[in-house]
Amino acid sequence: MFLAALAFGACLAGAGLPPAPRVAILIDDIGYQSTADLQALGLAGAYSYAVLPHAPHGARFSAAARALGRDSLLHLPMEAESRNELLGPGALRRGMDEPAMTATLEDALASVAPVVGINNHMGSRLTREPRAMRRLALSLGHTAPQMFFVDSRTTPRTVAASVLRKAGIPVLERDVFLDHVRRPSAIRQQLERLVRLAHRRGSALGIGHPYRETLSVLRGFRPAAAGVRLVPISALPRGGGAAGTLQLAGAEVPICGEAVRPQRSRVANARSSITAPRPPSTHTPAGNALQWPAKSSATLWSTPAAMMSPTPATE
Repeated sequence: MFLAALAFGACLAGAGLPPAPRVAILIDDIGYQSTADLQALGLAGAYSYAVLPHAPHGARFSAAARALGRDSLLHLPMEAESRNELLGPGALRRGMDEPAMTATLEDALASVAPVVGINNHMGSRLTREPRAMRRLALSLGHTAPQMFFVDSRTTPRTVAASVLRKAGIPVLERDVFLDHVRRPSAIRQQLERLVRLAHRRGSALGIGHPYRETLSVLRGFRPAAAGVRLVPISALPRGGGAAGTLQLAGAEVPICGEAVRPQRSRVANARSSITAPRPPSTHTPAGNALQWPAKSSATLWSTPAAMMSPTPATE
């Protein structure tokens, strides 16, 4: 007991150190591929997940993630410049008025609850339309005023973040796509870039997918060795809100295992912190949280062929 008290005191004593930069990693396109989705949920650490609406196991996934203390978002489909056959159900499109958007958003949220926020799936066309984004802001204000929006930035011409922020919606923006190129070496380079951004700015948000290559790289990621904290997406600072000011989501809580040590060459540590991947863990946290209800796999995991195709990050 005495030794435990000493250890706790040492942790508190280290609380005066500068807080480690925050990194959040959001895994998109959850809801259709059971094996890959469960492997993503089995990653060690505070990963966050974006769940497609009306997917076969989207609601079960969100509930399981919540039981593990993970954040889930609604991965809301939006009209793209091309390949709109990949949108799936529950999509927002040009020409929708505010009531139609609100009804679509309400149905989509009901299909994946509980979630803490929303980000766009595809959307390279819709997110560059100021009028459509103003309608979305109204819909969010009516339907989900407590939630934040993540602009996935699937086009450099997006106005989603700026329009929603002006409307008072708390907003985050994607900094790095991890797996636009599905090669482990390229994914590691993007992860290193994400870490460097976090050290430079204090926080950074990366988005990836439950690809085999991405999950393999993330299993080898050591945030503490890179001098960063892997946090839920809800713990990143957000711009916007009722006062139109920066919101710090979640107080900074020192964690001994993640405490920032003297910062010599902390950025240089980014590369060495991304090691060879560990084999997938067979441990299931929180009891049976990862075990779906027993149903026929033929019906439970049936996946439209179009949804199995990777969506280009530029969409």
